[in-house]
Amino acid sequence: MSIWALKWLSQLRKLFISLVLSTLSHDLAFLLIYRDYPNYVGATYHGMACDAKLGAGIALYPKKITLEAFSVVMAQLLGISLGLTYDDNYNCFCPGTACIMNPQAIRSHGVKYFSNCSMDGYNRVVSQPEFKCLQNQTVSNMARQSSDTCGNGRVDNEEQCDCGTPEQCTFKRCCNPTSCTLIGAAECGSGACCDNKTCVFHERGHICRISKDPCDFSEYCSGTNEFCVADLKSADLEPCNNKTAFCYKGICRDTTRQCVQLFGKFAKGADYLCTQEVNYQADKFGDCDGKRCLLWSVLCGKLVCHWTHTRILPITDFDVQYTYIGGHVCISAAGRPNSAPRDKTYIGDGTICDENKACFRGSCQPISANKNYTTCNSTRHCNGHGVCNDEDVCHCDPGYAPPHCKATPSSPGGSLYDGFWYWDSKKKAAVMPTKKLHVASGKNGLLISFCIFLTFLLLIAIIALKWNKIKFWKRETVNEGSMSEGNSNKQVVHKVQAVTK
Repeated sequence: MSIWALKWLSQLRKLFISLVLSTLSHDLAFLLIYRDYPNYVGATYHGMACDAKLGAGIALYPKKITLEAFSVVMAQLLGISLGLTYDDNYNCFCPGTACIMNPQAIRSHGVKYFSNCSMDGYNRVVSQPEFKCLQNQTVSNMARQSSDTCGNGRVDNEEQCDCGTPEQCTFKRCCNPTSCTLIGAAECGSGACCDNKTCVFHERGHICRISKDPCDFSEYCSGTNEFCVADLKSADLEPCNNKTAFCYKGICRDTTRQCVQLFGKFAKGADYLCTQEVNYQADKFGDCDGKRCLLWSVLCGKLVCHWTHTRILPITDFDVQYTYIGGHVCISAAGRPNSAPRDKTYIGDGTICDENKACFRGSCQPISANKNYTTCNSTRHCNGHGVCNDEDVCHCDPGYAPPHCKATPSSPGGSLYDGFWYWDSKKKAAVMPTKKLHVASGKNGLLISFCIFLTFLLLIAIIALKWNKIKFWKRETVNEGSMSEGNSNKQVVHKVQAVTK
């Protein structure tokens, strides 16, 4: 805690003792201060929520913070005042993307919960005599929501559901779009994890957001609410594409993918000879941020690709250069005069340029200079069978289970934050959802019954056909036997007649 914060806390205590304590009954008081660019966002005394003199804190509201993020700050300060500590991502289970006492929660969006560590800590605190104020029965005055928030597609304040405007709503049998209230016995009325036919939560394991990139992960419904968990991506500079590229900003920075995005499907990543020849020219088609590329940074300049088509590229957004080198047609581009200094014709930051190195602003730099390995190291924390996601926990490969990616043949992979897995506190292990058998009804049940009946008829027809063939074969055998016997008798008669003559 800084000297400035200690000074303010000390003055705040004196203010409360002289003013607040004499006029108002309270358990914990906070002073809210606006600052453009503060060095921290708050301060309070740990475990002093019910203390008459130390039950105080300061919360700073920075200029660029959102209300959602500030609410997390307030919740964390309250938690610290109650004696809670920040979560350890590897020893605490969170049912959501980021729990309230997670230091990263301020940057996370969506519904947040307290982790099992916070709940255990609170259960210990609430029974202690120094926290007897927590047993007080208080009545809070809830602010009624304004009517104009209903229909914005977001569940606010006292809304039970919000499926958008009446024209947009696809949950009309579950949610009243004009009052944002649930209809009948509906469990939910909006959200990616609500079934708009049955009006109940999708089961845990139901996919609610599909992966869009090798560095973007699919998310699943938790089975406890209608919301899909927060969108999770791979942490920056984690490997992708069979460890031939790095993730950066949720995108696998593979050179072939960049070439296809810029030049189309007939472009692919160029070899070193091609890239070196183009980027060492120090012209508009080959440079490193406007300068001649250094030898060790030649892969971090212009995006150079192999062009595999016989026709030239019909592009008008930028100028294109074709160079024949080493049996390949090498293609690079230059932005027009009004384009940004570093436009899409340059290699993207985070692109691999050497072993354990990546491109940043036209320079090939060590990963260790741009990545923090203390919170999550995929080699150590994930046993080499997963990557760290942007919540600094392991996202495991198929066949390995979170949180530490231990070998589990039946595991589809994933992390504790993707909604698929849940933490069993008794087993102290991540558990996969169990699939439930659904009884078919209506048209589905009729269709299944018809299929069973049709299969039964086909079996009867096959058996009857086989039986007829068997009977026919037996009849033919008997007839052939009779004919052969008759012929033999005739032959005997002829022989006897021949002898008598």
